[in-house]
Amino acid sequence: MSTFAVSRITARRAIANLVNQGLVISQRGKGVFVKQQRKVTYSPL
Repeated sequence: MSTFAVSRITARRAIANLVNQGLVISQRGKGVFVKQQRKVTYSPL
């Protein structure tokens, strides 16, 4: 956190946002891990 000069709450909110977007997984006592990328397909309207 000192590397980026942000408070602990700011870092926690950023991680929570990434978890809500489904980009990372947070495991208590272990850390935060990037989820495996899924292939996204778009269907025309």
